[in-house]
Parts: sequence; structure tokens; C-alpha cells
Amino acid sequence: MEEVPNMLRYAEILLSSYPLAEDAVQNTFKIALEKIDDVINSPKPVGWIKNTLKNEIRQKYREQKKWQKYIFDYELNMIPVHDALSVETAFWGLDENAIYLLKKIYVEGIPYQELAEELNISVSALKMRIKRAKDKLKKELT
Repeated sequence: MEEVPNMLRYAEILLSSYPLAEDAVQNTFKIALEKIDDVINSPKPVGWIKNTLKNEIRQKYREQKKWQKYIFDYELNMIPVHDALSVETAFWGLDENAIYLLKKIYVEGIPYQELAEELNISVSALKMRIKRAKDKLKKELT
């Protein structure tokens, strides 16, 4: 627990978003709890947790960049020719609310809790809306 402030600063610098940094650190400790035997048996438990945080940051960064690209390509009509039909078709199938939610989460880095409160819905309902929008895009883009 002594390392949490340092972990948050580190994650925030790399992700450029405090809410995303919080999520990464929370996920790190969730993973640590799920693999508590590995952590305890590690010669350097703090190092194990820090490596897990690095992996979480990489995963969040890749996911954020992927969805940012889809959103920017759509909004700026700068879709590469080989992707033009599939990306446009995918976004045409989404309503403006779905695009709004994806932008808030992946471009602006708004935490789920904050966005759920703004929309006056539960976090689980928001996560389901995001999941449906992403699933629809994935289906159209593959």
C-alpha cells in the first residue's frame, strides 16, 4: 500500500489520465489478489506488482489508442482507402449515443463512474452499452 501513490503517479504520466491510472492500479491489485500465491512466493512481491502494473498500463494504452483511431477516423473522414467501407459501415450502424459514449471513455478518458452519473444510469448499464457498441464495431470491422 505504500507504493500506491507512486504507482498512481507513474500510471498517470504514461496514460495521461488520472481516471485511467486509477483503473490500472485497481486492476493491478485485483490481479494480485487473484494470484496472491504468486505474489507471496515471489522473491520481490513489490516488483511483481509493479510489473503487473506495467502490463496493465500497456494494455490500457493499446486499447485506448485502438478505439481513438476508430473514432478519429470516423469523425475526420480520414479513413484509409482499404478500411473505408468497413469503418464507415460500422459507424453508420451505431447511433450517436454509442459514438458519444466511446468518445467519452476512449478519447476523453472519463471514468465509467463519472459518465454513469452524468447519464443517470448504473455503471453496469454503461458498461453494457459500451460493450454492445464495441461488439458491433468489432463484428463490422472483421
